Amino acid sequence: MIIIMRGVFLIMMVFVLAIETRAQAAQEARFEVAGAKQFNRSFTLQPFSPTTGSLKFNYSQVMVKNLTINFGLGIIGPHTANVSLQSRGITAKSGVKMYFSPDYYTADMKKYSDFQGGYFEPELAISVFAYHNTFESREKQNFSSAILLNFGKQRVVGNQFLIEAWIGLGYCLNNNGDYGEPAYKYEFVAMQELGLAFTSGFAIGFLTK
Repeated sequence: MIIIMRGVFLIMMVFVLAIETRAQAAQEARFEVAGAKQFNRSFTLQPFSPTTGSLKFNYSQVMVKNLTINFGLGIIGPHTANVSLQSRGITAKSGVKMYFSPDYYTADMKKYSDFQGGYFEPELAISVFAYHNTFESREKQNFSSAILLNFGKQRVVGNQFLIEAWIGLGYCLNNNGDYGEPAYKYEFVAMQELGLAFTSGFAIGFLTK
């Protein structure tokens, strides 16, 4: 008898939980903009990247709700500051953004973009460039890569324009620490003594379908 009562109680609990989950999903659906009105791609530029010797662009694509995949490409060389190393090369990165605090704030409390909110992003970053080694007085090649764990925030302005900022920490995958090798890898800063990598950034752009 006790076993039967426990079974009935368990079934009732599962039933109540299912009803609550469905009700919550229905409640959230009220705050979602219809898919036809959603933008599922973004193109952004890091406007201050030339101050550090490169020009960087990013592309993001919505995969599923609250999950986007991100790709970045940078050209090392364009700069506005006096960059003594005069490096030339490219950077690339790829990551997946998982939104942990999606924002709902239109006039009618609807979430109008899958790109809006705080996110966590595991990312792989690579840079390849030639630079002048001051200790050896010759040009050398540098290949650097890192796994980064980024935390960032995105905000959509006017339904179609995107503002983003992020910061991250991770591991250098090839940490040789040669004399004269620049610590700044154009996608991250290599803290060679610890084998760590640090990154941060700011981007602006627009959304499209």
